[in-house]
Amino acid sequence: MSKKRTSDTARELADALIDMMLLFSKKSEYHKKFLYSFNKRIEERKKELGIKDSIRDTNNNVDIKYLGIPNICFSLTDADDDREKLFSKQRKERGFDSSELWSFFNTITDFILPRLKVFKENTCGHPGSLEDEKDWRDILDKMIKSFEISKEKDGMMSNKEYKEWKKGMNLFVNWYFALWY
Repeated sequence: MSKKRTSDTARELADALIDMMLLFSKKSEYHKKFLYSFNKRIEERKKELGIKDSIRDTNNNVDIKYLGIPNICFSLTDADDDREKLFSKQRKERGFDSSELWSFFNTITDFILPRLKVFKENTCGHPGSLEDEKDWRDILDKMIKSFEISKEKDGMMSNKEYKEWKKGMNLFVNWYFALWY
């Protein structure tokens, strides 16, 4: 599937979820129309991916892996994996499956890195203990670089890379509670 197609699908689903939030509060005819539309989209997505009945369980819980929303599910298995039924059940019950823990540091990196980049793009201001926003952006750049090294090197770093990685990770830990706006 092309990135454009994935992006379009994600955008459609995001729009649908926003509509859902607005409509659920009204509990009107629109609510019924939305549920019909949402269920129809799930069925279309199942057909696109060749999945039979694994997206929803008997309690109507949705398996997030097959919704096409990027950077939400980090499952490492394919739809035809023998363990997929178990992993689908885990995703429906707890929001993730055990395959995400096979390389947990990669899962954490894949989750944090894009969010940290967007945080930096959208940050306004800086922690009060810093001189100015430039200092804060420099710290965020070092954090981002650390997670990029994690992603690129998969734990196999030179001494120089390790020092840069460690510095960024220490900054991430030290400024963890400043990551808000």
